[in-house]
Amino acid sequence: MPDATPRRRRNPEQTRAALVESALTLASGGHGYPTAREIAAHAGTSERSVYVHFPNLDDLRVAVGEVQAERVRALVAPIESAQPLPERIAAAVEQSMDIYRLQRHVRPAGLVAAARIPAVDASMAATEDRIRSNWARTFSPEIERSTDAGLLDAIDTVLAWSTIFHLLERRHLPESACTAICTRMLTALVQAPGGRR
Repeated sequence: MPDATPRRRRNPEQTRAALVESALTLASGGHGYPTAREIAAHAGTSERSVYVHFPNLDDLRVAVGEVQAERVRALVAPIESAQPLPERIAAAVEQSMDIYRLQRHVRPAGLVAAARIPAVDASMAATEDRIRSNWARTFSPEIERSTDAGLLDAIDTVLAWSTIFHLLERRHLPESACTAICTRMLTALVQAPGGRR
C-alpha cells in the first residue's frame, strides 16, 4: 500500500537558498566548478529545479558570489589605529589569515568567473575595496607620516589572499611560517626609515 503521507516540500525561497548553499559548500570543499546535477543532489532536489531558480549556471554563480562576499565582509573587522603598532600588525595578519581560510577554495573559481561575469567581478572588487579601506584606517598614522605614495598598495599586497596563497599553497609553508613572514614584511614596510617624513 503506497504511503499516503504527502511529501514535505520546500518553498521556492528555501529551495533557491539550498541550491546556493550547496554550490558554495561544494566549492568550499575544493570542488570549484560543480555541475547542476551535483549541486541539485547535494541540495536534495532535482537538477531541473536548478534551472527553475537560475536560468543558467552563471546566474547561480552570481548568487553564490553574493553570499560569499557577505561572509568575507563579516570578517573585515575594524582595528583601532590608536593601538600599538605591533598589536595592529598582529591583528591585521590574523584577520587576513581568517579571510584566506574562508576563501581558500572558493576564490580561484571566483576569479575565473569574474573574468567573464561582470556582476561577480563587481562583487569581488567591492569586497577588496572594503578590505583595503580597513587597512587604510588601521595603518592611518603610518600612511599619513609616510612619503611613500604606494605604502597602502604595499600593505594591501602583503595582506592579500594571493600572497597567503603563494606562501601556503605554492611554497607549502605551514600557517605559522606564513604568519611570521607576513608580519615581518608588514613591519618592515610601516617602519621603513625612508617611508617617514
